[in-house]
Order: sequence, then C-alpha cells, then structure tokens
Amino acid sequence: MAKKKDHHLDARDNDLGPGRGRAEIIARRPLEGRKIPPKAILIAAIAVVLLYASHVNGRWRPSYDCSHYLILGRSIASGQGYTMNGQPDNVFPPGMAVLLAGVFATVGESFFVFDLLMVLFALAALALIYACLSRLTDPATALLVTVATALSYRFYTGSGRILTDLPTTMLFWLTLYICLRGLQGRGIWLAGAAVSAVTAVMFRIAGVLMMGALGVGIFLDSSLHGRWRRRLAAAVAVAVPALTTTLVLYALASQVADVTPRYETQMQDALGIHHNPIMAYGLRLAAIAGELPRLIGNLMTGQQFGVYGVVLTALVAAGMAVNAVGRRWLAPAMCILYPLGLVLVLETVYVVQTRMWFPIQPLLLLLALQGLTYLYMRARELLRREPNAASERKAVAILIALVAAFTLVPSVPRIFRDAFLNVYYAGSDRYYSKIKMPEVGAFLPLAEKAAELDSAENRILTGCYHEMKMVHYVSERLAVQWPRVDESDAAAEESARLIHLYATKNSEISTAILPLRYRIRHTLAWGIREAFDQDPAWRLVDENDFYALYHRDGSTSVTEEPPVAGDELRPATQASRPAR
Repeated sequence: MAKKKDHHLDARDNDLGPGRGRAEIIARRPLEGRKIPPKAILIAAIAVVLLYASHVNGRWRPSYDCSHYLILGRSIASGQGYTMNGQPDNVFPPGMAVLLAGVFATVGESFFVFDLLMVLFALAALALIYACLSRLTDPATALLVTVATALSYRFYTGSGRILTDLPTTMLFWLTLYICLRGLQGRGIWLAGAAVSAVTAVMFRIAGVLMMGALGVGIFLDSSLHGRWRRRLAAAVAVAVPALTTTLVLYALASQVADVTPRYETQMQDALGIHHNPIMAYGLRLAAIAGELPRLIGNLMTGQQFGVYGVVLTALVAAGMAVNAVGRRWLAPAMCILYPLGLVLVLETVYVVQTRMWFPIQPLLLLLALQGLTYLYMRARELLRREPNAASERKAVAILIALVAAFTLVPSVPRIFRDAFLNVYYAGSDRYYSKIKMPEVGAFLPLAEKAAELDSAENRILTGCYHEMKMVHYVSERLAVQWPRVDESDAAAEESARLIHLYATKNSEISTAILPLRYRIRHTLAWGIREAFDQDPAWRLVDENDFYALYHRDGSTSVTEEPPVAGDELRPATQASRPAR
C-alpha cells in the first residue's frame, strides 16, 4: 500500500539517502514534480519588474543611514576622502560609498540612477532567490516563495531606499548560487564564491555573520551535491575570506578615526562587556525570542499582526523539524545562526528591524511552506484519505490560498497603493505628505535655504543625528547636533535654555533648524522657540508645521559657558511646565 501511495513522487525521492524518512517525503509531495509554464514565470517577472520600477521616480526617500552613504560617496568623488561632516569616518565599510561615488563621478547627483541601482539589486536578488531555490527544492515551490518574497511589503519598500539591505541580500544569494554550482561542477566556482563573500562584507559588516552561517549550513547539509570534503571547501571559501576581510576593515577603522568602530561599541552595549557578557547575551536572547513572532509577522506581512506572527513562527519551526529529519541543514542553519549572530553584535533596536532579516526572508518562507505542507499531508494521512489527482489539485490550491492569506493579502494592496503614489505624485509638492513622510518634505526646503544664508565656514545646528546628516548632505555645510538634554516636561524650560546657550556661545554656529513638533515633546519645542525668539541676535527666517529656521544676525549678551555637544546634561533646577 505504501508503494502505491507514493507512485507519483519525483524520481529524486527514490534516493533519499541515509536519515531521510517519511517526514521529508510528505513535506515534498503536493508541489513536487509540477511543471510551471514558462508563460506563468514570464508574467510574474513582468509584474514584479513593473511594480518595483515605480520606485525609480527621481525623488529622495531619506532614511536614517541613507544620508550617511550619500555623503561618503560624494566626498570620495570630490576628492575629500572617506569623510563625513568634515571628519574621517569609520561607521560603515566602504562598499556602498564606493558604488555611490561612481555615480557621483559619472553623472553627478541623480536620484533616478540611485533608485535604479537599488531596484536592480532587488530584482537581481529575486532572480537569484528563484535560481537557488530551484536547486534546493522543486520549481513550483521556488516560484511560490520568490513571488511571496517579491510581494511582501517590507521587501518592496526596502528596494526604494538607498541602503545596503538589498545589495547585501543580492550578494548573499549570489554567494549561495555560486556555491551550489561549485558543489555540482568545477571547483573554480568556489573562487567566485569567495569574491562574492568578501564583497558582501564590504557592503555590510554583518555580512560576515551571513557567510559564517552559510558555511556551516553548507557543510552540515548532506543533501547537497558533493562529498563532505567538497562541502567543507565551499564552507571555507565563503567563511574564511569574509572573516579576514572583517578583521582588516576593523583594523583600518581603528586607525582612520578617533571614534571606536560602530560594531565594537554595539557589541559592548549588547553584551554588557564590563559586567557579565554571558548573562547579558542570554537576557537579550530571551528578549529577542519574545519579539520573534511579531518580527516574523511584520517581515512577512508588513503588519503588526500578532496572530499571524505566532502562526508563521510555528510553521517555520515545523519546517525546521522536517528539514532536520531529512538532514537538510542549510535553511535551518541560516535561520538560526544568522539571528544569533545579530543578537551578539547589534543592539536590540537594530536586531528587530525587518530590513536586517531580508537575506533569510525567502528561507523563512520556504520553511513555513514546508511546515504547512507537512501538517496538511499528515492530517490527510490521519484521516486515511487516499491521494488522487483531484485531491492533489485541491492540496495545491489550499496551500497557495494559505500562503496568499498569510503573506500576500496583507501586503499587496499597500504595495499597489505605494506604487501609485510613487508614480502619480513624483513631480508634486505633495509627494512627501502622500508617502507619509511630511517631516522630510518640511525639512529639505529649510536645509536648502540654510545653505544660502551664510558662508560655508559656519555651521548649522540641528536637533538629532539623522537631521544633522541630512542637512550636511543637502546644504554641503558642516552641521552639529545640539547637546543631549532632559526632554521631560518638568525640565523643558532649563533644557531649552541649555540648547539656546550652546547655539549662541558657539561662534561657528550661524544657523539653526529647530523641530517644532516632530520627534520632541511639545513643551521642549515651545521652550526652545521662546528662547530663540527672545534673543535679538537670532532672526526667524522661515517656518512650517514641523521646523523653524533661525539665523544669527548679531552678537549676544549671554556670558555663561556653553555646554558640550553630546554630553549628557541634566538641568540644575527642575522647572515647572511653562504656561502656553
């Protein structure tokens, strides 16, 4: 009876190898061996290309790190070296900056070209995802996972931002593809895998975590082609060059700037290096585990749906169990070791950002689909339902419907909405308000106007690090961030006085862009505005709903010593909330 049941399985099921039992057979049955018409693949590809092309509209969509990369690229192209805001920089590796420098050197500042590059990285990543998954599973499953990834809201929005998320994702899947070709063919492919792994680290230091996890997964996965020596060679080819590049970049970063390299400081914060690092890591791991369902749900659906996250996390766990039974360790190793590495080197606020999980998102979807498939087939066996052509078609329809319900339905309407807004309002003054970034649309004109108010030697005061980088890029003037203050309502008056004092007593500061209601409490914003209005040395040049632009026109009578930017300042007296 068992033999009759399995007569429709692909020929590869006849050679399951040691340790592969019924769990793997069941998990592969519904979509196994089903041919995908080339026309269906072509239609899916054209639809995805058209959707992603909506990002290429020539408008800048700033994010926290985007300004940083643009500043570095422009500095390299203009011959100023690897500098940010007039100082040597060691925050990011040079890959992205060098790429953008090439654009600046050839066509100048062109957000059409910047957007096009990011979209091409995203489309290349999707093509490589399909190519890799077609070698790891059946073509139908590979296409379903690839389409679900392409139509996930977070992945789509990530392709419209000038960040390293999509380049790093593409490089990871390129490395995996080259390794799979190397395991099946000539060993020279592994040299290409080493180059790709090094390039991934040059774009993002966390690439070493991806390559390390990939190396472990390839070595342990006995289902891949090649004997264990070939798999070990592939693992070494991606992990060792990546680690070596990371150490070289760290040594260089420690030499070029006085600031401690970013990942070292974050690792110290993550591990509580001065206390008990093992306990600190365990506590952080427990905290991240509690956030995992919400994170996976947000990654797959783009929504904060707790139920979706719990169900998807359970399906991923089931898929890992199915793969463990079949000794297919590549996907489980990546989805376990890579997040563990992120927890080791990053603060929690960065670990739970969905964009950090883009490289393994297709693998999580694959595991969830395999877990769902196994549960469905197991339920059919328990109900003693004999397989036939009609039931197989019904199984495929149910699986696709469930994938759509859990991933596509929450994302696709928002993707079409954003694509329409990106195209229809690209040339409109209302663009930033339509894409829900009104504060950016309010900030950029003031930053441009600030560049015209005084000489390039004078500096511009801003409220936060992100605004400081934005104004430096837009105005090409040096920018400074106001000192850290107590932003509570009780301390608003004293904190506002300290910020005004810092701006007034630093003679290099001639312009200030002050937030009115974005990012800070109203009482502090009101106090800062009042302090600058009452000082005759400062003149209000322009304002909008989010920011006010001030320019220094004269001297001041203030004689106090100014605070130092970046210091943690606490007010000397607790002031009461000012009357409106």
